[in-house]
Amino acid sequence: NVVPLTDLPCAAQVVNELKTNENPAIRTAAIDSLRYVQRPEYKDDLSKIYTIAKSDADDTVALAADEALKSLEA
Repeated sequence: NVVPLTDLPCAAQVVNELKTNENPAIRTAAIDSLRYVQRPEYKDDLSKIYTIAKSDADDTVALAADEALKSLEA
């Protein structure tokens, strides 16, 4: 059995930091953290998260999200 992404320890908190933290380094770190759990079972959830993050006002965060999305689709 694979647990839902939201049931992974601290996953919801990482996503929340990606959405709300004012520090772009923290948002980028959140994307990097989510990449550790990139499994086919989480592809849809992560795709949605990365797609939203691609429109981040900070170019570094947007680029990290774009790279994560590309690696997810590879």
